[in-house]
Amino acid sequence: MRRWLLFLAAIALLLHLRSVGYGFVTWDDGLLVFRNPAIRELSFQTLRHIFTSYDPELYIPLTFLSYQIEYQIAGFSPAIFHFTNVLLHALNTVLVFLIAGSLWRDRRIGFLVALLFAIHPLHTEAVSWISARKDLLSALFFLSSIRLYHLFVARVHEPLLRHWTLWLSIICFALSLLAKVSTVPLPLLLLLMDFSSGRKISRAVLLEKIPYVVLAVVFVVIAIVGKSNALSSLPFLSTLSLAMQATVFLLSKLLLPLGLSVMYPVRDVPTLLSPFTIIAATSIIAVLLVALFSWRKDRRVTLGIVWFFVMVAPMVATFAKGPEVALTSDRYAYLPSIGMLAILSLAGVRLWDRFAKTNIIRGIALGAFIVLLLLFSMLTLRWSSVWANSQALYEDALSKYPESASVHYNLGLEYQWKGKPDDAIAHYTSALALRPVYPDAHNNIGTILLDRGDNDGAIKELRIAIDQNPRHALAYANLAAVYGKKGMYEDAVRALQKSLELDPRKKKEAEDLRRLVEEMKK
Repeated sequence: MRRWLLFLAAIALLLHLRSVGYGFVTWDDGLLVFRNPAIRELSFQTLRHIFTSYDPELYIPLTFLSYQIEYQIAGFSPAIFHFTNVLLHALNTVLVFLIAGSLWRDRRIGFLVALLFAIHPLHTEAVSWISARKDLLSALFFLSSIRLYHLFVARVHEPLLRHWTLWLSIICFALSLLAKVSTVPLPLLLLLMDFSSGRKISRAVLLEKIPYVVLAVVFVVIAIVGKSNALSSLPFLSTLSLAMQATVFLLSKLLLPLGLSVMYPVRDVPTLLSPFTIIAATSIIAVLLVALFSWRKDRRVTLGIVWFFVMVAPMVATFAKGPEVALTSDRYAYLPSIGMLAILSLAGVRLWDRFAKTNIIRGIALGAFIVLLLLFSMLTLRWSSVWANSQALYEDALSKYPESASVHYNLGLEYQWKGKPDDAIAHYTSALALRPVYPDAHNNIGTILLDRGDNDGAIKELRIAIDQNPRHALAYANLAAVYGKKGMYEDAVRALQKSLELDPRKKKEAEDLRRLVEEMKK
C-alpha cells in the first residue's frame, strides 16, 4: 500500500508542480494575501484580528495563519504560497485513497478515486489559485477527521486509544471549520457512514456526534453573519433555482471538464419555471431516486450520491461575484467530487470483474483508462497554465464569456496597472455598457483621466462613482486629489474628510489632509 500512496502523491505533485512558478493573480490574491496588512506580521494583534474578522464575508482564520507563516519564511514570494497549495493537494489525495478504500470497501476503488481526484481538471482552480487555500486546507482537516473517525470505530478493543482518536477527529473538524466553514455537513456524513457500514445506531453512537453537531451549529451561525449580505441579495426562489442549476452544472463538469473558466456569469436570474431550472430539478430528482433504490442493493452507491449532494449544498448558497451573479466556481466541487468519483470507480471495478475475463479485453480496458487519464492530465496542464498570471486568466474568461462585466473590469484593472490606459478605459467602458451601475469602473476611469491632466473629466467620473456608491471612500480620496490639483482646497479638504470618515484606516489620506490644511493656512 505504501507504493500506492507514494505513486498517488507523486502524480498530484508532478502534475501541479509547474504552478510553483506562477505569480499572484488579482482575483482576490491582493485582498487576501499581498495587500493584506494582517499577513505581514505574526503577532498577538494580527492573530486577534484574523480570529475576530471576516475576509470580508468568510471566516477563515486558519487560512490567514498559514499565509502569515509563509510570509515569515519567504515574504511575498508567490512560489512558497503555490508550493503549499500543491503539497496540500498531494496530502489530500493520499487521504482520499485511505478513506475511499475503507468507505467503499475496496482498495481498488480507493486507488481509482484518489487517482482521478489528483488529476481532475475541475480541481485545478483549487490548486493553482493561491486564494483557494481555504478549500485545500479545510479539505485536509475534513478528510483527516473522517480518517480518524474510522480508526475510532475500528478500535473497539482499545478503549483508551479509541477515546483519544475520537477527540482528535473532533479537533480536526474544528480546524477544518476554521479554515473554511463549508465542511459543516460532516456530522451528517458520519451518521450516513455508520448506516452504510451496518453499524448499529445506538444512543452511544448518536452521543458521539454531539461535539461535531455543536461545532457545526456554531460555525453555521458565524457563516450566516458573514454572508448576510450575499444571502439576501436574491429572492429565495431565484436562489433555489440557481442552486439547482449550479449543482447539475458542477456534476456535468465532473463528467466532461471542458470550457472551464474562472467565472460563470449569469445574465438573467432564472425562475423555478425556467427551462434550465426544470431540467436541473429533474436531473437531481432522478439521481436521488437512484440513491434511494440503491440503498438495499448496494449502499455504496447511495453513500457516493449523498456525499456529493450533502457536501455541495453549502457551496451553492451564494452567487455574488463582484457586481454580478455567477453560477458557481470550479473549486466548489473539490470535496463533493469524491462521492461521484467513487460511484464512477465502483462502476468501473464492477465492469472489470464481470467482463474482463481475457487478456484482450483487459488490455482494451486498461488502454481506454490510460487514454482517459492522459486526456484529463492534458486538460489539467492546459487549464493550469491559464492561472499563470492575471491577464491570461481574464483573457481566457473573456473569450468564453464576453458579456461578463466583472471580467472586463478586472482586465481593465490589469491593463491600468501595466501602464496601458487606453486598453484599460476600453474594458472599463465595456463593463459599464454591460452594467451601467459600476462605481469602481467610474472611479478607475477618473484616476486615469486625473493622470492625463483631464481634471474636469476626472471630476465627472468620480462624481458618478460617488452617486452610485455614496460610501466609496477611494472615490472621495481621488476626488480630493483632483480638487487639490485645481487649487480648490476647501473642496479637497471636505472630500478627504469624507474619505477618512468612511475609512479611518487610510494613513495616506490622513497625511494628505494635514498637508492641505497647512496649505490653506498660508
